[in-house]
Amino acid sequence: MHKLPNFSQNSWFKIVGIVAVLYFALLSNKENPNSLGNNLKKENLRDGFSEVSKKTQEIYKNVKLAQEFNQRRLTGNEVGYKGVLVIDEFESGSGKIASCNDKVDIEFEIRDVTNKVLQPKTLMQLVIGQNFAPIIEKYVLQMRESSIRILNIPSSYVSKSEILSNIRKQGYSQLVYRIELKKVYKNNQSPYQCL
Repeated sequence: MHKLPNFSQNSWFKIVGIVAVLYFALLSNKENPNSLGNNLKKENLRDGFSEVSKKTQEIYKNVKLAQEFNQRRLTGNEVGYKGVLVIDEFESGSGKIASCNDKVDIEFEIRDVTNKVLQPKTLMQLVIGQNFAPIIEKYVLQMRESSIRILNIPSSYVSKSEILSNIRKQGYSQLVYRIELKKVYKNNQSPYQCL
């Protein structure tokens, strides 16, 4: 029986293999503008690094602005004084608008200002005006289905909300509510009065 030579131990075979791979990767297919060889030209690399540098600076500025805005918003300085709910909105373009006495399906989540989840995403059905969840009901009014509202609740905000009271008892004062209106069931009866 003949034994095959072990090519992996022979350095000449390794060198020839590397040269072949480099040749096919870099030098062959020069007519293709997207080939590896064409993309590794000096001018393409320089342009690529320049573009990456510009994009990085732009992203850094946007992140810095967003952080500053978020800090002003959370401290209440954005509106000039504390005790006011500051609302961010992401509204969909279609769907029913929630009114007083409508039954709604929502998903809400509560976090503290460090983004720690205090109340994980929870699905809830409620009637606007019933005062089961006063903060949520008040700020779901006039929302459109598939829209999101983010409420920044400063420590000075006072409410009869049982959810808010329970979280504050745990030592969290400044909170962020994220509410998504999933579905609106219109109700023509008006047993409740909404403010």
